[in-house]
Amino acid sequence: MLLNGIAGFNAIPDIFIEKLDNFVLVAIPLYILMGEIVFRSGMGGKLYTTASKFTGKIPGGLAVGTVIASAVFGAMCGVSIAGAATIGSAAIPEMLNRGYDKKLATGSVAAAGALSLLIPPSIGFILYGAVADESVGALFTAGIVPGVILSAMMIIYIIAKAYIKPHSAPKTEMPRQDKLKSAVGSLPAMILIIIVLGSIYLGIATPTESAAIGSLGAFFIAKFILKKLSLKLFIEVLYASTKTTGMILLIFVNAMLLGYLLTRLQIPQQMADFVANMHMAKPIILFAVTALLIFSRYVS
Repeated sequence: MLLNGIAGFNAIPDIFIEKLDNFVLVAIPLYILMGEIVFRSGMGGKLYTTASKFTGKIPGGLAVGTVIASAVFGAMCGVSIAGAATIGSAAIPEMLNRGYDKKLATGSVAAAGALSLLIPPSIGFILYGAVADESVGALFTAGIVPGVILSAMMIIYIIAKAYIKPHSAPKTEMPRQDKLKSAVGSLPAMILIIIVLGSIYLGIATPTESAAIGSLGAFFIAKFILKKLSLKLFIEVLYASTKTTGMILLIFVNAMLLGYLLTRLQIPQQMADFVANMHMAKPIILFAVTALLIFSRYVS
């Protein structure tokens, strides 16, 4: 038993090395780096400014602009933390100053910030592709339509809420000159989106190579066009990117280790045999699994 236990501990570093030795995972620190540059250079804030100015006239226009800006940010770098921080730092104060309900202001940022996990390029898809040995490019393609549908549903909900309760989202009028000026200011971010997604869907680069191209493009735009990236700020970007990358990959390898241990203990096989021997209908099994997942989500 003792020798078996020692052998099990010796397998831990091998599992860590094996799971991290994947070219696809290189995209994670690169997309995080791009997101940090976009966040700290102000490119993301300009996305919100542009979206909110063009949607200001419709009910809940600023909240609608928040959803659109978050979706566009997700299409740029796929980092939900940076997306929520970037859009939220500009959107929440603006909505509160315009008399928006606090729940609507914060809720629109929190909900729309999660779009970065669905709209490609997404770090969640990269991790899933590495675990399930699936094509990351195919996962990116599959995420486009659901991302657009979810964004549209959020927008419809905000407009309906603003229509039913006008006091929660006052209308905002924006001068036409401000719209044109903000549109010009968001051009660097839109160019970066075209570079990242275009290189993937045109077959020019893999998702990992596209992440490298996007990081370089974000650095070039922030440093030489916007002139917002000083040496001190760049060091802060590297530090924040390293910390976030380390956190994500540490969770990833430990999840892989847990899966290895469960497999060695044959727990999944025993659970599968237990469910199979119960002879329940498939819809009931599916309902039970869904209920278990919902229960575990709320408990955690």
